[in-house]
Amino acid sequence: MKRMAVIIYGPQGSGKSTQAELVSRQFGLVHFDTGAVLRDVLYDPKNQENPEIQKHRAVNEAGGLNDPEFVLTIVSERIQTMMESGFGVVFSGSPRTMYEAFGTDTVDGLFTLLELGCGKEHVHIFFIALDTSKATQRNEKRFGCPVCKRQYLPTHSSDGEERLCPICSHPLEVRADDTPSSMVKRLEEYRTRTTPIFDDLKKRGYQLHEINGDQKPYEVFSDIKHFLH
Repeated sequence: MKRMAVIIYGPQGSGKSTQAELVSRQFGLVHFDTGAVLRDVLYDPKNQENPEIQKHRAVNEAGGLNDPEFVLTIVSERIQTMMESGFGVVFSGSPRTMYEAFGTDTVDGLFTLLELGCGKEHVHIFFIALDTSKATQRNEKRFGCPVCKRQYLPTHSSDGEERLCPICSHPLEVRADDTPSSMVKRLEEYRTRTTPIFDDLKKRGYQLHEINGDQKPYEVFSDIKHFLH
């Protein structure tokens, strides 16, 4: 199978990470979760005395998008290493800003790196469409495992029963940036800073596949697979 890159966009709560994980397993790609990578940097004990890192952490916890230059630097280094090692990649929600996506005349954006590593014809882009009210509802129920870094929407629970990660059994937690106010801010940031990327992608010759996000995860995955075979 040819090396490829898959980018899955959608509002917070649309299931991007779930779909990226499924694509990763089905097609042998590395799931590059930019948010998780950033949180690893922001919450690394070695960085707790670094004022610059703590400034970025405060922005992240408030629901804002981190500085694009900061994000692109971290992402580019890791992606170049992966591509040079022969790995394909799937992203969940990244790149999030025009700068991260396309860079400048002197700085390569993520799409340039992916074109160089895979070839433009092997870069596949999806948009999971989901109503804002449903996205907000899902976010309010979301839990994460601090060990596995996986996120879950529990299908059932009992009052007082501790929710455990099905992978490692660590208690699931609500993310620090999953407060109601930060959810509203993240959805607005997505609308104003991420969705403008879509028109530019079309102008650059990319096809953006829209997927109905108001389905069960396996149905969404089936729709995505249709375009990857």
